[in-house]
Amino acid sequence: MAKFYRDAKYDPNNPNQPLVIFEFMLDQQLATRPFADISELSVHQGEDEVLIDIGAVFRVDKVKKEKSMLIRY
Repeated sequence: MAKFYRDAKYDPNNPNQPLVIFEFMLDQQLATRPFADISELSVHQGEDEVLIDIGAVFRVDKVKKEKSMLIRY
């Protein structure tokens, strides 16, 4: 679904606009969790939705550029 929404925002008249998808790996074994699974409260049934605390800190492990997207710099 993320790629569907990302691609719907692509503007060929503005090819320098970055289109980004973030993939999060959340450790559910943590004693305190800065996130909550809200899938059962979602308007969009069948989608996994997570609410992330505004103060959460993330570490970037990898950056990957998709070959299928046209990206100009």
